[in-house]
Amino acid sequence: MVDLARLFQSDEVSREIDPNWSEDDLLAKDGLYGLSKVADHFNLDKRKIREFAREEEKAGIDIYQEYGLKKIEGSQWKILMRNFKDVYEDFKRRFSLNVVKEDIQRIPKTIGRDEFFKLRGYFKLKEVIRQGYLPFEHREVIAYLNRLKDPREEAGAWKGPKEWYVDFEPFIINLHTHFTR
Repeated sequence: MVDLARLFQSDEVSREIDPNWSEDDLLAKDGLYGLSKVADHFNLDKRKIREFAREEEKAGIDIYQEYGLKKIEGSQWKILMRNFKDVYEDFKRRFSLNVVKEDIQRIPKTIGRDEFFKLRGYFKLKEVIRQGYLPFEHREVIAYLNRLKDPREEAGAWKGPKEWYVDFEPFIINLHTHFTR
């Protein structure tokens, strides 16, 4: 008779993340967590992590053993914390979204066209588009950014946990280059 309890290790149970946990708290936990939730909690680029995992798998690496990454049915990815915690610092260095809330600036409510185009730094994409100084709608820009392989590198824009952000100068230059050719 098969001992069914031996088929799954006790720390291979799906768990939820408490939003109040610190980085260290989550890394100290056992269990399987959704990649999306872990990436959001740690501010990591989940798309790049999935691409990396696929490449590593093609190269013959057991991504579950090495990194704690596992693709479940459909498009769902999981992270086994026992293995992931050993590679977290490397993943943080390689896949961080680098969005520090304090770095995101607000655009003044009353800003003229000249002042708008002199802006430098990081802003929410919605705020940039809402000013009305660009000939694009928010949805058009999002559709364009979603088609890029690496929007941050190519267009100075990246998707945070809940919305898009832009590095103003490279973003504006990219939009002009892309949409005027």
